[in-house]
Amino acid sequence: MQQTISPFVTSAKLPAAVGIQAGRLCDFGFVMLDKHQYAQALERFDAVLSDEPNCVTAWFGRSRALQGMGRWALALADLQRAEALVGRPHCDLILWRAELLLGLRNYASAGEACQEVLALEPLLPKAQWLRLKLFVANGFAAQKSVAQQSWSTAEASVTAVSFSAAEFVGATVPLKVR
Repeated sequence: MQQTISPFVTSAKLPAAVGIQAGRLCDFGFVMLDKHQYAQALERFDAVLSDEPNCVTAWFGRSRALQGMGRWALALADLQRAEALVGRPHCDLILWRAELLLGLRNYASAGEACQEVLALEPLLPKAQWLRLKLFVANGFAAQKSVAQQSWSTAEASVTAVSFSAAEFVGATVPLKVR
């Protein structure tokens, strides 16, 4: 069940690592993630956490590395640790939780996480895009109007789309999430 990491979820808005060395290791870990070198990224984030066990950015990065290695349940546990450390709703972390839950095929919980983000930021393009992915994963034929609404919002906000909304919503063949 290999999926690519969502291009929408980043570490840009997370609390930074405290020490200079920890910050550099986190930065290098994210470079390794971009290169799909998940084991090396995991090593960097683990090194940060050995010195700074409450570093939200390292827990988030570790979660992304574990997901890239196909260890979805562990990735979700690390993400939940990051969310607990933040102590308040954080849209990027909630979106990543929804992505992980979607990958684990826990569609109900992924939908709840998506609604949680939409309650915080109703027009957030990333959340609208994820909402659409959930409909696709669930087979959205019965929910076509909601899917069309989500697609319209996402399409207006995201320009790098390889097919039109009309082709996508008009599709009769069930689509699968990668």
